[in-house]
Amino acid sequence: MHRMIIGAALMLAMSGTDAYAQTKITDETVNQFLKGREAEEPELEKVSEKLEELDEKIANFRECYEMVAGADNATGRKLGGLAGKAMLRTKCGATGEDGFLKERQKLMEAPEKAGADAAGMKVRDYAKLKELFTLYLYGSRDFPDSELAVLNARGADLSGALGIALAKARNTSGGSGSVGTRVASGAGNALGINMRAMTPDMTWAYVGYLWGLMYMSGATMFETAYESGQWTTWEIVDSDQPDSKLLIERALISREADRSEWWRIKTISIGTESADTVVLESLFKPLDEEGLTMQVVRMRGRMPGEKEGQELMVPQHLTTLGMTAFPMKPTPESVEGATVGTETVNAGSQSYSARHVKFGSAGGTMEWWLTDKAPGGVVRVQFTGPENDTWTMAMTGAGSGAKSELGVK
Repeated sequence: MHRMIIGAALMLAMSGTDAYAQTKITDETVNQFLKGREAEEPELEKVSEKLEELDEKIANFRECYEMVAGADNATGRKLGGLAGKAMLRTKCGATGEDGFLKERQKLMEAPEKAGADAAGMKVRDYAKLKELFTLYLYGSRDFPDSELAVLNARGADLSGALGIALAKARNTSGGSGSVGTRVASGAGNALGINMRAMTPDMTWAYVGYLWGLMYMSGATMFETAYESGQWTTWEIVDSDQPDSKLLIERALISREADRSEWWRIKTISIGTESADTVVLESLFKPLDEEGLTMQVVRMRGRMPGEKEGQELMVPQHLTTLGMTAFPMKPTPESVEGATVGTETVNAGSQSYSARHVKFGSAGGTMEWWLTDKAPGGVVRVQFTGPENDTWTMAMTGAGSGAKSELGVK
């Protein structure tokens, strides 16, 4: 039960100061709540196991979110973009916690109704009081003086009823360290880069976004090695952003004798007002014998509005997320079980007979269309969420003979 209450308090932290509405806290309302709490407890016991499971899922998702965001500062600021949803779904099992919270709210309906009836209150007023009392017990003192006096006098009673130790006062006004602020700052930016104001920091933010898109999303989980000179083009569409799409070209310009590789990633970001093109050519150097970890040691780039490429500074600590960010590979038996069949997939002027592989994931699906006839072996990737929102990455062309556009040697 204690874990369940902690889970509720964490969700309250996400709501910020919205909980402070017009529910008056008096000695009488505290008494009413305590009476309702007695009636609520038996109903809570009936769903406590399911509530604890949901609280654990929510906590795990938030931990995973923080881990993915912290893996690369640039990628962390882009978790709401086209790459972000697919990345979170494959790494964390969901694109957000809304589904978990709705399920939790549904489980709480019967217990809170029993408590509200016993307290002689409306359900929303009873639930709101519980939120306020929980925040107080966890250290918030952001209450009117008259209400704070009541809470200070009845703190021990509320602590016993809710099973939460009374914490020392702390500021809960939503400072930079709060859970809500951290999550909002990570998820709120989407692909909101001003492509015409590419400072060095913004350049690396975009590099991180691209690596997250190509590797951490799981799009390349089945990818095979490109041959020197091979290139592919792709169109990425997110059903939640119907007015925008992203066009990508990937090309292995050359593979050197020491197994270093020059790659080009060209993107055209098409929105409602403009289409911005970025060209990045990067030298990847292997850090292990297997080539599973590659470090970027040099990069040239051409940003929107620029006519020529220029050398970009590469931080010494920078390594790609690509070769090791999605190390998990399904077993052959798992792939066989997930194979839907063979389908014809059009990719620009070419058509491929592709193996359709479909896995379930947190109420959604992850699908790949695979063929050894195309560079890289993948011609289409699609992630579908629980509410049928889709993120699709489809090949639009492929070929050979790729050369540097920015004069790399």
